[in-house]
Amino acid sequence: MVSNVIDYITPTSTGNASDFGDLSVARSSPAACSNDTRAVIGGGYHGNHPEYYSNTIDYVTIASTGNASDFGNLTGSRRYPKATASTTYGYFAGGYDTSNNLVNNIDYITIASTGNASDFGDLTENSINGGGGASSTRGIFAAGRHGDGNGYNMIEYITFSTSGNATDFGDLAGDDRHSGGLASSKTVCLIMGGYRSSYYNDINKIIIASTGNATDFGDLTNAPYNVGGVSNGHGGLA
Repeated sequence: MVSNVIDYITPTSTGNASDFGDLSVARSSPAACSNDTRAVIGGGYHGNHPEYYSNTIDYVTIASTGNASDFGNLTGSRRYPKATASTTYGYFAGGYDTSNNLVNNIDYITIASTGNASDFGDLTENSINGGGGASSTRGIFAAGRHGDGNGYNMIEYITFSTSGNATDFGDLAGDDRHSGGLASSKTVCLIMGGYRSSYYNDINKIIIASTGNATDFGDLTNAPYNVGGVSNGHGGLA
């Protein structure tokens, strides 16, 4: 099922989501990231065949509701990418391409402008699913899936100031899994949920400025799969 619906919440309060507007193209399995003023949504697919995979990037202005506008295109059409952002740039990584191959490409855009994405570098492995988090200097990717259908426990990072390939950060605290969600403050990134033969409700924690294995943070109230994460800089929601 595909949808063009954009919902929003106010992180400082609790309650149900409200309608924000619509995407320019109805689709499923895109990735999204933001700075303080804009959110950008890239990739996904709007049908059950690779010809329907999308390279579309949309954007919205967070402070006002309304429909998304066309930003530009990714370097290739793909579904199930993951994304992260600095205050200046947005990054879209991995996914399935139109040949149904897993890819390791990392694209980047300048969020304050519009235009097509450019190549930044590569992930350490071809992968889909998972999510991204960030400090002001580093982007984190984790909880993705290999070509063999299994998750992996590796966490990787990029340095925003220089283009180049991702680097191994460390490992998750628990079992390998995929399709988890990430949320971060400027210092801490949380990796939540996921699936590999069973569903996980645990939350892993890393300190973004360092490298090393994740530690246990706590548990979610349920065990979600294909979950997304979001943060206002002080706490995360999954």
